[in-house]
Formats: sequence, structure tokens, C-alpha cells
Amino acid sequence: MEYLSRLIERVVKHPGFSYHPLCKQLKMTHLMFADDLLLFCKGDIRSVTILMEAFKVFRATTGLNISTGKSDIYMSGVVSDEAKAMLDATGFKRGVLPFKYLRIQALCRNFLWEGGDSYSKAPLVGRNILCKGKDLGGLRLTDSRVWNLAAIGKLAWWIQMKKDMLWIRWIDSIYLKGRPWMTYTPTPNSSWAWRMICNVKEKFKAAYENEETAYLGQIEEKWAFVRLEAASSITNAEKLCGSGAILSNLDGTEFLQV
Repeated sequence: MEYLSRLIERVVKHPGFSYHPLCKQLKMTHLMFADDLLLFCKGDIRSVTILMEAFKVFRATTGLNISTGKSDIYMSGVVSDEAKAMLDATGFKRGVLPFKYLRIQALCRNFLWEGGDSYSKAPLVGRNILCKGKDLGGLRLTDSRVWNLAAIGKLAWWIQMKKDMLWIRWIDSIYLKGRPWMTYTPTPNSSWAWRMICNVKEKFKAAYENEETAYLGQIEEKWAFVRLEAASSITNAEKLCGSGAILSNLDGTEFLQV
């Protein structure tokens, strides 16, 4: 993958390539996570064709090819003729946002009741009961929605601490633009995921005592989960779902798209 990354960095130097409008300032063209690859460019056939040249060289050198059946291309504001040309050039399917990624919560539920990745019956016991302590008739299972809230909260503290990460630099260049994070309010046209991160930030601010805020940069997910679980004002599952503060729902986990 390091070789492919170098190829992409080389081909985008072509004068015909144009960056995605939200990636131009950082000159960001791609992100890699495990065996997933995200590519970004302006929605025109020239830029897409130039990116595909990197894969042609990669295939000729390594013998590895793109799995087009598992690859999608997402467009916005692209006329139909241009969109068709890009689909033809890549062989990818046209994707629709938002989409679900992993469906962690559903997988855990299915494994618990069926031992596999699918389950067609209604659960015998509600999740709210299973997440209670054994002395209250539960199994003390982790509530994945609250855990997800704690994990997203740590992202909020990383933004506050200006952690040296690419996505935090991107957030600052696109959204914050030098403004203080703790008093920042997202605009109505901000992305759904960014508004949710901001929402979680506000919930964490309300959950912690004032004297604790000096230590927020050292927060850990497990400790935050226990702290949130103990805060009666934000542990009610219905309130959490209704507020839209968690990047998950009853069926699975929404893909974080910022």
C-alpha cells in the first residue's frame, strides 16, 4: 500500500488533476485504513482518469487489481454525462450517502442470540435489561451506544488538544478556522457527522464537573464510559437516540463521514 500511495502522489502532480474542493488546502488525495482506500478529487473525468493511472501502474507492477464489485464512487453536483463518463472510466458502482459501515451493534446482537451474523427472531430479552448489572437481572454487557458516545467524546478532546493528526488539521482548516473549539457552534449546512461530534462535545461539557475540565486531554474511553453511565441525565437510551448525539442506531453503526 505504501507503493500505491507513492504512485498516487506522483500522478496527481499532472497539471490536469484538480483536488477535491475540501481537500485542496491540505493537498489531500487519499486515505488508507486496513484494506480500505478512500480517494478524493474534483468531480471531473480528467481528475478521475489521472487517479486511475496510478492503479494501472500498480497492477502492471504487482499483479494486483481493484475489486470493482466492492468499489463505489460518490458524486455531488456532477452533470449526468460527466457522471456516466466517470463510472465508465472506473468500472465502479455509483454509491449513495449516507451508508452503513460494519453494523457492529447488529452483529453483536445476532451473535449473542444465534451465534452467527444473522438473526431473524425478536430478541428474548431487551438490550436495556442485558446491559444492567447481574444483581439487577442483567449480564452487565457494554451498551455499545453509550460506549460509542464515549469514543466520539475522545475525538472531541483530541480536537481541543490540537493533536497532531491529519483529520484534525483538516477539521481546523474547513470548520474551525482558528476559532476556539469549546465555544464553537456548527453552522446548519455543516455535515451531519460534524454536527454530531459537536453535539457530543456539548454533552461531555455538561457531564463533567468544572474542576475536571483541566484533565479532559487525558480522557480514556473506558473511564468516560463509566462516567457517562453514571450520569443519569444522559444514560437514558431513548433520550440519546432522540437527541441524535450518537453515531449509531438500533440497526448498526453509521459510517462517520465528515
